[in-house]
Amino acid sequence: MPAPLDLAGRVFGQLTVLERGEKLGTTQWWRCRCTCGRVEDIPQHRLPHSNTTRARRDVVYACANCRQTRICSQCGNTFHAKMPRACCSDACQQLHDRQKWREDYHRRATSDPEFNKKRFQRVRERAAADLELAEKLCVQNRQNNTAHRMRIDQDPERRARLIAYRAEYWQKNRATILASRRAALAAMSEEQRIAYRAKYRPSWREYARRKRLEISREPLRYIEYRQQQREAGARTYEKQQADPERRAARQKQQREAARRRALNELMRTGQELNERYGDPDESDGNGN
Repeated sequence: MPAPLDLAGRVFGQLTVLERGEKLGTTQWWRCRCTCGRVEDIPQHRLPHSNTTRARRDVVYACANCRQTRICSQCGNTFHAKMPRACCSDACQQLHDRQKWREDYHRRATSDPEFNKKRFQRVRERAAADLELAEKLCVQNRQNNTAHRMRIDQDPERRARLIAYRAEYWQKNRATILASRRAALAAMSEEQRIAYRAKYRPSWREYARRKRLEISREPLRYIEYRQQQREAGARTYEKQQADPERRAARQKQQREAARRRALNELMRTGQELNERYGDPDESDGNGN
């Protein structure tokens, strides 16, 4: 009968065998200390003491605590998990998945220059055949655009780059953009044109207000701006005088604007009188 195997004092990875432990059935257990200081009983068949045990899939070189220690691939912090995991939290996992998706996207976009065109074409075809999907994509695009604008507004450097890019693009493609806008307005009906202007007029006025405020801070630039405005007004007046239909339309707009101003002034005056003297109809009803 061969002498019993003695593993005391041997080192397997991070484990140092201290002494022989209990024998449960046919399995011999050994008490081991890990480099982290943890003492743990490990069965003999899981210690890599021979070529046979080294080939086992369940062989161990550290205690259970060290074997379950992971390093987060996103933040680099250590954490414990029984099953293999790449990240320590759901937030890190979300960032990790997003990074892997981006890497895969850039790989496919680099290998196929027409990748995005083909993908968008497939989405458009599906949306054209499914109205519910089209509405869902429309809502999703609005949310993505809003979130994108918020991220840009919160990053001054990125916003400055975007403004510079838009200015450069406008200078290069000014004629094409203006021609496209004129063609789009010409293709609209009168009702569509009125609705279009009513929709964007507040943003136009807000932009003009900010632009005037910015220009007014620089005296020389403000003088140049006023001169440009006078010249533009003179050119507009000359065009109106040379075009009777345009002059009549402009006069009609001026009369409507004057009528609206007069009506607003009348309503404001009536409101002030009501606040000062009360409503005469209510006074008559009370017998006063």
